[in-house]
Amino acid sequence: AVVSTQSAITAGEVTPIQTVSGWSHRNAAPKFIRTALGSAGVWAIDDGYKIFYRSGESWINYPGSLKDISVGKSEIWGVNTKEEIYKKEKSTDCDSALIPLL
Repeated sequence: AVVSTQSAITAGEVTPIQTVSGWSHRNAAPKFIRTALGSAGVWAIDDGYKIFYRSGESWINYPGSLKDISVGKSEIWGVNTKEEIYKKEKSTDCDSALIPLL
């Protein structure tokens, strides 16, 4: 594999980026345990069960807590640590909350 190291400047900080065969790793990103990609965007869960969505070059923390996540055509689905299932419409608006399914 071809490995090269570069630096990216974000908000005044220098972040090393390592590229391996066309992939890049950004050390400043949260440590994700789950990621999901679909028409409703790119979503992830970190090792503290916090929810994030990708907006441009940034990861935005979304209110709530999930242990697993799935992204479909127009919805985001998730499961929390109590095994409760949640659903959310495509919008990344924080006022559009996760809705528990009974």
